Amino acid sequence: MISGLAFHPHDHPMKADDLEAEFAGRAVPDSGGLLLLRATDALALVSRASDEGVPVLGVDGYAKQGADALPDDIADYAASVAQGHGCWQQAEAFIRERGRRDMLFEVTLGDDPVQIV
Repeated sequence: MISGLAFHPHDHPMKADDLEAEFAGRAVPDSGGLLLLRATDALALVSRASDEGVPVLGVDGYAKQGADALPDDIADYAASVAQGHGCWQQAEAFIRERGRRDMLFEVTLGDDPVQIV
């Protein structure tokens, strides 16, 4: 209790770091240190981000993993996020479209929750 006020966890919005920590246990081990997720887990992360209002800045799709792996497909939503969009539907469509190819995904989340527009 601070200054007579009780602290409630929901008083502070969920941040990208919190969501990434929540999904770290689902990540595919990667020697390059990336948080690579299978399609189902990447979709779950996007869904949680949507629930919390945390925007998706981008999604990288990897056909292979490792320290030298480069993404095979990249979706960059930074410009849309800067305009106040969360880009959750776009990210979900990107992952669904490529998930059948056994790709792994790195979802990049924005720092601050957005107001839905």
